[in-house]
Amino acid sequence: MPPQHGVETAADGPLPPRRLSITITARSIWLGAAVVVGILLAMLIVSKALSTLVLLLLAIILGEEAPSLATCQITSTSCGTGCLTCRGSCKPRRG
Repeated sequence: MPPQHGVETAADGPLPPRRLSITITARSIWLGAAVVVGILLAMLIVSKALSTLVLLLLAIILGEEAPSLATCQITSTSCGTGCLTCRGSCKPRRG
C-alpha cells in the first residue's frame, strides 16, 4: 500500500517518529576545550607580537623586491641612465 499524505507505513501500521539523539562524550568535551584554548592562545600571541609580525611581513615583501632593486642600482651606475631604461640592456659608456 502506498504511503498516504507523506506518512511512512510499515506492514503492521505507521512507523514511530524518528528521534535525534546527541551524545556528548568526554572526548568531545576535551576537543571543544582544546579548540577554545587554542583560539585564546592564538589571540594572545597575535596581540602581544603584532608589531613584530607586521615587521616580519614587511621584511618578506621587501626581500622579494630586493634582487630587482640591486640589479637596478648596478645597471644604473654602469650606464649612467635611469634604472628602468637600462635594466638588462646596459652597455658600458666609453670615454
